[in-house]
Amino acid sequence: MSETVSAGSASTSSATAATTSQASGTPGSGGSDASKTQSAQGTKTQGYNNQTGESAKTSAESQNSASATDAKNQADDGYEEVKLGSTSGRVPKEIAKAIKDLERGFQTKAQEVASAKKLIALGKQNPKEFLRQTGMDPYDFAESTLAEKYEEMTLTKEQKEARDKDLRLQKYESAEKQSKQELISKLKDFGDKIPENIEQYSKEEIAEYVQHRSEQYRREEQNLDHEIGKAFTESGLQPDKHTLAKVAFEIATAARQNKNLSAPEALAKVIKGLTDGNRERYSKLDGKRIHEELGEEVIAKIRKYDLERVNENAAFKIGQQNGHGSNPSSQGNQQKKTLNEVEWRKAMGLD
Repeated sequence: MSETVSAGSASTSSATAATTSQASGTPGSGGSDASKTQSAQGTKTQGYNNQTGESAKTSAESQNSASATDAKNQADDGYEEVKLGSTSGRVPKEIAKAIKDLERGFQTKAQEVASAKKLIALGKQNPKEFLRQTGMDPYDFAESTLAEKYEEMTLTKEQKEARDKDLRLQKYESAEKQSKQELISKLKDFGDKIPENIEQYSKEEIAEYVQHRSEQYRREEQNLDHEIGKAFTESGLQPDKHTLAKVAFEIATAARQNKNLSAPEALAKVIKGLTDGNRERYSKLDGKRIHEELGEEVIAKIRKYDLERVNENAAFKIGQQNGHGSNPSSQGNQQKKTLNEVEWRKAMGLD
């Protein structure tokens, strides 16, 4: 009986050990398979995590690269981010610079106002320190103030009246001199050479001369406008603001050099300069760029002119072949002959 129990207990212990061995992964067939499975799952999970980390890293690098590229492209597009108060946005760099300069001006002005208020407060609270900070010796200031007070007390009534009269005269002369300078500065607007002894004249005389020059200058402007308009009309050119300004500039420059340049001469000089400059510039561009700058409307005019010129040459050659040697340019208002395709190709020597 005891042998039976012992055998049963041994069998039970063996089963329990086998079960424990499988669960704990101890050497054995069942435990070895479980351990391999867990190891494989762990390796797979670690690989997935590594792959996910690499993907996230690559994605972050791509975003950083894209952000850097966008920032570079934005920096190169001629615009700049600015903030004014609670409003922000991208504006042309020239405007951004002006806004920043304006902000710096506001800040400087605010600082100056704050410093002035601080200095005024100091003058009320501590006059002695105020005088020191403004470059004055407080004791010297006090002594001079007392000296003025004592001097005032010693003056007679007649002396005070004479002094006040001198002060009024000095104030009047100062105002008179300032008025003369303002009138003389107006003469500079007319491009006049200021006479050396002009300050010897009275304010009224200078004002009368300035009025005379003002009217004379206005008449000169009107005459100049008329001459420039006439020059454009005679040249067959249509005036535009840019060309008008350059013509006026050439005439004014010549006048400052004591040279007389007429409106037709100034216009011819300006047109030559513009034509030579445009010819040189367009000679360095390709056809596509020229087309983009001139625009379709101008290009269409050029095409029309070229076609009319080709037709005239073709008509002239046909006239020569038929015994008529007249030049199409000397036909005046005669009706132009329209060529069909066969006649045109024949006249151009293509057939």
